[in-house]
Amino acid sequence: MTRLREEYQTRHKGTLYEQLHPFLLDKKAGPSHAELGQQLNLTELAVSQEISRLRKRYRALFDQELAALVGPQEDLEAEKEFLLSA
Repeated sequence: MTRLREEYQTRHKGTLYEQLHPFLLDKKAGPSHAELGQQLNLTELAVSQEISRLRKRYRALFDQELAALVGPQEDLEAEKEFLLSA
């Protein structure tokens, strides 16, 4: 999460990150996409796309961090399954 937040801040999108990060783990977190769009001056579709991008980047960073701990790809997949089932 820290790396993701730092990436957004580096791209001058720290405010966007702060508004969207609750949606990483809970699809129904916070206001609706339409309400959030009004707050951020974005369309509802743009908010949905930004959340999708945020989740995709989070998954990539998560995989990088986990791979550094467990090693080969097959170990990574097994570890992810274990973590997600917990």
